[in-house]
Amino acid sequence: SLFYVVTFQDVSWSTSNFIPFKEILRYEIFSGLFFRNVVGNMIMFIPYGFFVSYFLKTNKKSIVFLLCLITSCTIEVTQLIIGRVFDVDDIFLNVIGGLLGYFIYKIIEKISKIELIRNNRRVLRRMKGLLL
Repeated sequence: SLFYVVTFQDVSWSTSNFIPFKEILRYEIFSGLFFRNVVGNMIMFIPYGFFVSYFLKTNKKSIVFLLCLITSCTIEVTQLIIGRVFDVDDIFLNVIGGLLGYFIYKIIEKISKIELIRNNRRVLRRMKGLLL
C-alpha cells in the first residue's frame, strides 16, 4: 500500500534531496533504477490524477496540478518528519504522473462522448425508420 511505501521502506542508503533534478539526472535512462525511481514515481500518481479528475469532473488541469502538488508535498514532508528521505524530485515526478492521469481521463471522456453520439445517431435513425 501507499502508506507502507511512504513509512516503512528501508532507505538508510540515502539522504534527503532538496536540489531539483539531482536524483532524476543521476540515473542512466532506461536502467532498472531509472524505471524504479523515476518512472515508478510517475506511475504511482497516475491513478490519483485520474480519479481526482473523475470525481471532481473538472476541465481545469490547474486544479489537478494543485491537488497533486499538495498531496505529494504532504507525503514528502511526512517522510522527512518520520526520519525517511525527502526528495524534491519525487514531488516533480508525482505531479507529472497526476497530470498524466488527468490527460488519460480526458481522452477516455472524449472517446466516451464520441461513442455516445454515435449510439444516439443510430437510435435516432432506427426511430425515424419506425415512424416512416
